[in-house]
Amino acid sequence: MRTFLALFMSAMLLTSVSAQAETTKLTIDGSKGKLAAVIQKPQTVQGQQIPMVILMHGFGGSKDGRGGQKGMLEIIADKLEAQGIASIRFDFNGHGESEGEFWQHTVPNEIEDALKVYEYVRDLRYVSTVSVLGHSQGGVVASMVAGKLGAEIKAAVLMAPAAVLRDDAIRGSTFGASYDPLNLQGDYIELMGGRQKLGTEYIRTAFSLPIYKTAANYKGALCVIHGTGDKVVPYTYGERYTEQSNNAELYILPGEDHGFMKDQQRATDIAVEFLTRRINLLLFVILASLSIKAQQIVPPTASETPQLEYVMQLYVTLEPEYVVGEVPHGKRVVIPITGGIFEGPKLKGTIIPGGADYQYQKTDGKNLRTELEAIYSIKTDDGVYIHVRNCGIFSVGEQGFYFLTAPKFEAPEDSPYAWLNNAIFICGPAPSEPNTVRLNIWKVVR
Repeated sequence: MRTFLALFMSAMLLTSVSAQAETTKLTIDGSKGKLAAVIQKPQTVQGQQIPMVILMHGFGGSKDGRGGQKGMLEIIADKLEAQGIASIRFDFNGHGESEGEFWQHTVPNEIEDALKVYEYVRDLRYVSTVSVLGHSQGGVVASMVAGKLGAEIKAAVLMAPAAVLRDDAIRGSTFGASYDPLNLQGDYIELMGGRQKLGTEYIRTAFSLPIYKTAANYKGALCVIHGTGDKVVPYTYGERYTEQSNNAELYILPGEDHGFMKDQQRATDIAVEFLTRRINLLLFVILASLSIKAQQIVPPTASETPQLEYVMQLYVTLEPEYVVGEVPHGKRVVIPITGGIFEGPKLKGTIIPGGADYQYQKTDGKNLRTELEAIYSIKTDDGVYIHVRNCGIFSVGEQGFYFLTAPKFEAPEDSPYAWLNNAIFICGPAPSEPNTVRLNIWKVVR
């Protein structure tokens, strides 16, 4: 075992300190001809295998930037390479340097393109695992490819996934162009004053495209990044992906637009950190340790700083407290729970009577400190029971007011709520009436 670990760490060291990436331009047979692609990877030693990420651009985009500026996929490729991870970015058919006409592209034939790229990199000797990342329409393609390939995909990142494209086709409105989706004429319609052409086959296939149904087949590690300022694709389309996954992380970035132009550094950092962490945790730990000098404190980056995702609010009804008396740890007080309700974006239901909040109280006449431990169960509106143990601190006095708790959930592993078992949560109070307490709960996300 020691020999194996030593060889593994040596290989990772060689990868992480590599001065230059190996960049290779190539073409791959796609659905409409040759696909132009670029593989970027760290230097490797003979026999070493490394993860590979397939990067996919959006509608009208390309694998590379424009005007001498690096595009988002290039930035991500550079960051992945620095973490010892290879990537391949390519132009979909009819885009960039790839063959085919733009008006002939559809989401289904872009999925075919992506599957061809997957088959190519899967057979490379140095590739250990394959993950996918897509932006906008590329995010839709990435989600559906992951759904089709299942466990063959190690991790998936969707950046502003444009699942709105199906609703656009049904409404008959795409990028400002109006049409009747039930009576399409000709091969294409004109967009942007005639500067771009959208194929009628694109609309026909988008009209009934099973985006979320296909994506739901993917059970692996999923990350969705979306901005509240996205006017092209409302962020709720990104949220829906995580609502049907028990293994998803959702990052809603306030004010960010469709291209994450407000703070693209942060968006790409989140994507790369997720991939590095979920693809190979041991690699992540080793590389992180190499970048920190001994005896040096390094402030956390934005991507390392936890964020909060709202989960639900509980409205709990209570009986008056009763006092057990002074016990070794303070005055024991019990507040029976008689019921209530809860609701959030992913769950709602009722609070089962019979639980209680068990408290230890200590006071010096000026300050009151209470240790809380509420134990009870809840029942979702679809009949699933979940056990809750909520511990925390309430204090009031000369140093002000403080009231926060950290609930832990026990949900059935085969239920839609198993994700509650695998996260850290915090809970804080909201204004409430006598003999009730209203609590907000957030999930701590990275």
